[in-house]
Amino acid sequence: MASSVPADLRVAIEGTSGGIGNAIGLLGTYPLTVIKTRLQSQRKKRHKRKPIPKNEKTGGNKDSVDEHDLRKDRDFKSADLDISEDEPEGVIYEGPLDCIRKVIANEGLGSMYTGVALK
Repeated sequence: MASSVPADLRVAIEGTSGGIGNAIGLLGTYPLTVIKTRLQSQRKKRHKRKPIPKNEKTGGNKDSVDEHDLRKDRDFKSADLDISEDEPEGVIYEGPLDCIRKVIANEGLGSMYTGVALK
């Protein structure tokens, strides 16, 4: 079946439609990138490790800490975290939805697309 559109024009149409599709996709996903970046760049609460006391079987004082025990990150559990609540500075957003609300309320909807022209 022969096409009535010349080959050069078909290439231009397909290229234009691909560019429009890409722009629509970018406008739909760019706010998610902005939110992700803001959440990643905010300062996190500091987590301090509790010392792991030696028991009687391994020897040593209960209050002493073996440095090898402090370096075993694989066996480290979240229950061992001492989250210091006295350092909340730098934590601006509590999560993605909170970030969206605060960005739109404080900076406007246009700030969700800041930098999109550079893409």
